[in-house]
Amino acid sequence: MIKEHEIIILGDSVSTKGYVKLIDIMGDEEKIVRNARVCTATDTLDISEIEKERLIRLLVIQDHGTPLEHVSITLKVKSPIFVTRQWFRHRIASYNEKSQRYTSNEPEFFIPSSLRVKKKDCEVEVLLEEYASLLDQIKTLYNKMLDQGVVKEQARLILPLSTYTEFYVTSNLRSLLNFINLRADKHSQTEMRKYANAVAEIISEIFPAVWHYFCYVNRRCINPHCFLEGEQETISIDKDNQEKINVEVVRCNKCDVHPKYYERLKA
Repeated sequence: MIKEHEIIILGDSVSTKGYVKLIDIMGDEEKIVRNARVCTATDTLDISEIEKERLIRLLVIQDHGTPLEHVSITLKVKSPIFVTRQWFRHRIASYNEKSQRYTSNEPEFFIPSSLRVKKKDCEVEVLLEEYASLLDQIKTLYNKMLDQGVVKEQARLILPLSTYTEFYVTSNLRSLLNFINLRADKHSQTEMRKYANAVAEIISEIFPAVWHYFCYVNRRCINPHCFLEGEQETISIDKDNQEKINVEVVRCNKCDVHPKYYERLKA
């Protein structure tokens, strides 16, 4: 049974209208381990949780990625068109998008709370007011065209890149990690990065061991909403309150290591 898991995209730059929602999960870390072990004809043998953890560590750190391609998730996303078009550049995935040719819902637009500017004398508030006013004019004209019988496939021509759209995407874990590595990077556009961080949060909960070592090997903060570069280090944690085990982590300057990502190792 799929856990209800909807992440509403919030923050300074993305409207609350956008979201990333988990729809389906196909496979888990158990499946990754099993598919990897067929190489040594040991896929039918039982192994301990520690051995599973070590194998996942080996797969991720040494970039043996094919076992990760056997698990996948489906997401439903609502995002501005300019974010969606960047997302669709990642081709190892399957997409289905709401068509503005066949639907005529009231258009919704992304309106940033601020503008990123290159000049100090930029009148940000004035520009944002003019931007919002223009969107109101576009919405009015769009509805007027539909009311007067203009077909949807032509009326949509006036809608800007800030228009929200919705789509389903199904992708395997290896491809999703590549997506996160590129789109959650500090060089990615801020709005795109917020969506990538939401995907990272979902991945970190479904595949915690994979996420742990993916962040470690890429020298990234394990906090999916941070993902800044950090320093690799090894820390000791208590296991069963009797012994200590070493855990490889990345600690950035902004976040402390989030305990939930290595809590599983204490059991």
